[in-house]
Amino acid sequence: MRSKKITDFMLKQRLLLWAILLLCPVLPAAEISFTNLAGSVQTFWSDANGLPSNRILDVFQDETGYIWLASYEGLIRFDGETFTEITEAEHGFTGISPRVLCEDAQSTLWIGTNTTGLYSYNHKTFRRYGTGTGLQNLSIRAITFDDDGRLWVGTADGLAWREKNGKFVPLLNENGKGLGIITFILPVKDLLFVGSNIPGITAIRNDRVTKLPYLNEIQHYTFSAAHLDADGTIWFGTKDGIIIKIQDERIVERIALDYLKGVSINKFLRTSNGTLYAATDRGIVTLTADKPESFSEDNGLPDNRVSCLCQDIEGNLWIGMEHGGVGKFSKGKFLDLTSEESLSPEAINSVLEDADKNIWIATDHGITCLQSSTLPPSRAAHIDSLTEMLQEVCVRQIREDADGTLFFATYSDHGLIQFFRDGSTQILSEKDGLPNNRVRFSYRSADGMLWIGTSAGLAVCFNDTVTTFTQEDGLPNLFILCAEQSRDGRLWIGTDGGGAIVMKASLNSSRKPTIAVEHVFTRQNGLHSDIVLRITEDTDGNIWLCTSEGLRLYKDGTLYTADHAIGKHPVSVLNLLQDTAGNFWIITGKDLLLVKSDDFIQAVLQARSAENLVRYNRLDGLPGQLAANAWAHITPHNTLFLPTLKGVAVCVPAYHVPNTHAPTVVIEGVILDDTPLDVLDIMEETFPVAANIKRIVFKFTALSFTIPQRVRFEYKLEGYDDRWHSCGTAREIAYTNLNPGTYSFKVRASNNDGMVNEAGASAVFVKKQFFYQTGWFALLLILCIGAVIFVPIRRRFRHLKRLAHALGRKAAQKTTELADEKEKHDTLLRTIAPVSVIDEYISTGKAKPKIYPAVTVLFADVTGFTEWSERQQPEHIIAQLQAIFTQFDGIMDVFGCDRIKTLGGSYLACCGLRNEKDHATRLVGAAVEMLRSFETINKETGGNFKLKIGIDSGQVTGGLVETPTYNFDIVGETVNTARLLELVTASMACTVSMETAALISERYQLYQRPPCLLNGKGKVPCCYVKYRDPDYTLEYADIERRYAQLTAAFIHDRFDMCKAIIAQLDTSLLEPDMARGITIIQQQLP
Repeated sequence: MRSKKITDFMLKQRLLLWAILLLCPVLPAAEISFTNLAGSVQTFWSDANGLPSNRILDVFQDETGYIWLASYEGLIRFDGETFTEITEAEHGFTGISPRVLCEDAQSTLWIGTNTTGLYSYNHKTFRRYGTGTGLQNLSIRAITFDDDGRLWVGTADGLAWREKNGKFVPLLNENGKGLGIITFILPVKDLLFVGSNIPGITAIRNDRVTKLPYLNEIQHYTFSAAHLDADGTIWFGTKDGIIIKIQDERIVERIALDYLKGVSINKFLRTSNGTLYAATDRGIVTLTADKPESFSEDNGLPDNRVSCLCQDIEGNLWIGMEHGGVGKFSKGKFLDLTSEESLSPEAINSVLEDADKNIWIATDHGITCLQSSTLPPSRAAHIDSLTEMLQEVCVRQIREDADGTLFFATYSDHGLIQFFRDGSTQILSEKDGLPNNRVRFSYRSADGMLWIGTSAGLAVCFNDTVTTFTQEDGLPNLFILCAEQSRDGRLWIGTDGGGAIVMKASLNSSRKPTIAVEHVFTRQNGLHSDIVLRITEDTDGNIWLCTSEGLRLYKDGTLYTADHAIGKHPVSVLNLLQDTAGNFWIITGKDLLLVKSDDFIQAVLQARSAENLVRYNRLDGLPGQLAANAWAHITPHNTLFLPTLKGVAVCVPAYHVPNTHAPTVVIEGVILDDTPLDVLDIMEETFPVAANIKRIVFKFTALSFTIPQRVRFEYKLEGYDDRWHSCGTAREIAYTNLNPGTYSFKVRASNNDGMVNEAGASAVFVKKQFFYQTGWFALLLILCIGAVIFVPIRRRFRHLKRLAHALGRKAAQKTTELADEKEKHDTLLRTIAPVSVIDEYISTGKAKPKIYPAVTVLFADVTGFTEWSERQQPEHIIAQLQAIFTQFDGIMDVFGCDRIKTLGGSYLACCGLRNEKDHATRLVGAAVEMLRSFETINKETGGNFKLKIGIDSGQVTGGLVETPTYNFDIVGETVNTARLLELVTASMACTVSMETAALISERYQLYQRPPCLLNGKGKVPCCYVKYRDPDYTLEYADIERRYAQLTAAFIHDRFDMCKAIIAQLDTSLLEPDMARGITIIQQQLP
């Protein structure tokens, strides 16, 4: 089944990724410890992005998987995408200001409120417990269950337990008084520890207060939080910031941190990986074995007053803040080195791990070295001196030679600094012969030459002598960005504006280096862009050119574009690295891509999407946008260091832990027409749907919180669908006009790592029949008809026999007439819809809407028609429109395309509805013929009509629309894009999208336009079709200059020059503003 393939592909993709990463050889790399919260993926919600309340008092995940939030403004449920306020009107919850949450063994959720008592929630039903059930106060402060499953409730006026009869019994101290305002209840074996606003800890055994001598020395503290570890260790927190650790009935440690002095400890949480966190009024404290670490407003926390902690089943840490909303900390695929080491979150130019396991980081303000713990003191002192020397110096690259020498390319008087193993330094600068002191990089070729790229030229250092190369040596551009030597000895140079240079270096008779430029790759001969940021040779000898507008592969003397392999649209590719496991890491302006190198090369050669390509972005833990023109680094053990605009991200293969929790899928609601179905009805084994219901909407969700934006759904309606369908991230599906019968709606989901919940969720319903659709009604109808016929039949039999021959003749005549009418009807239908659709309709009586995955859409608009029509009679206007569109229809027939519809002076057409492989070529050919036909129309009518055409290729949905008349229509983003492209097209011109351009580039000459601003899409690249003069060579910059000359000549009344310039321009390739300007000038020329 197709659905199985979809699911298997998703899972296969992620499993392959895990295998790629986890099977990489992992040896000790950089000495980095990624345990604190600053290095995690942080997500915060507040009233600014959908959270109903910023005052969160408790966070809890129920057994189903929902996250529940208790806030002063109400009870909130969260599924990862939508916050749902639990109200009395919609859900029956009457509580005010919930503040504490708990769940029992029967999956009943218990909610303690600040003013309205205690509530239980099970099977979609709330039940309230107040003073009538024995609670001494309606302000609930703590809820827990002891080892026997008994419910204990702490209130603002003491403690109570719940009897089996549902009544609560208050527990009093030895003086017959309550225990005060309860802050926590902690069951420990046969004991219950209780904290309150009264100093000391109350211990309860057998429902009585008992004295524990080992607690005497801490009874002067007022306690606010407690936690029991699995090994029996007890942790207590006080309102003054003291943390007390107890083991074996003995106080073993008191933790008094200066920054917690006088601050309340609100909650403890031991996570599944063994980390103990404390929520305080000064942020979150990680209680490590060495030194506690704090995460507060100084680290980006919205509010220091953290009231609660919770870990969900996927391992995410949730926090609630009294005024800052709710936050989630997730373990990403990347490690935020900048946050871990408390470095400044700034743009990084270069990062390197050297042979000593030191991590070097270069910025515009100097360097940072995270030194290895095994570094000798002498080397550490040398590094400190170098760091001081480069303070506030812009360092563009750090590189290490095989002998351990480090090179620092700077924008300073230091030029290129060589830092030797003995701590000494050597400077190569303009004084030594460099073109200038703005050094971009250094590179050591196999022959030992040291190549140095600057913003003013290329230099090479050999035998301590610097030789500079300029344009006189054949270099087309002197702003040098990178270098790479291929295995055949050639040197590839990337420039900022001059493309990629291929050259050979050698020594002349004087042993002085010389170069011979063999080839220059630019936009004119195959590159996406003349800005070549990086060049990489892979292990197979292929050359990869990373440019500002895409990636190119040079293989066996041919350039191949990698656009299709990476994605639908060209992207800026900043770098490409290959690890020892045979993977490519492709750094783009938006994402980091990971793909097997063999798979990617084949995809590029075959111009298709690469399989098993995985994209990473900030959702996966990248701290910021990947930095352009920066130097990433990958170690021999496949640790990847990535420069970003906010620091360094590190990918360590062993750190990747896939999310193996298949998300729980829940059908949350069903809407029948516009009426929501009661949730209790959905929970029934089968629910009924009335016969008159036309539209059924299913609302569902999947409870995965690590990256909820990547949860994907598939659905199927058994009894209607014969396969599973993907709806992506959409969380509702609608069905219309279902026939009577029994149906089962099923939905399943996968998490961010492709783990699928195959069981999913389902809902069974029965669509009822109208009375006239029932069997008894059909039987009754037959009997009635029979009775009506049988009574007069004998009387009329003879009469009918006499008329039989006459009727036969008339019937034959009518049959002929009906056949003629049917033929006319079928012929008419074929004029309003594609043949395949009409053939289906004629043979079956219906034509279902279809998704056409690969078509090309044309949207044309006749301009100048409105002005002309104001001077004409109505009959003439309609006749002219009819003539134009009839001519267009004829063109479409010639090219095998389909006219969809007309509206005023607009014309919509499509090709590919019959699976034509050359749909784009056909429709562009029709467009060119339409433009040429307009010149004839203008000559014959004396009009000045103009035509603008926009074309895009992609997927559409099409079908017959049954109004009083039949109409075939198509919808989708492809139609919308074609319309938007027409709006930014000059008169008598045809604009095609890059998708269409890729399909027709071998047949038609195209003219690259500047990116056009499309409504709702931003700036989009597109092309004009060169239909007048395919050999027209003027580029956009040349046209701009000539247009400026034209306007200047017109202003100075140099009309002959104006006419000469206009004659040089192909008006079908002008931008709309230029075309309008030229039209105005032409109208005023003598």
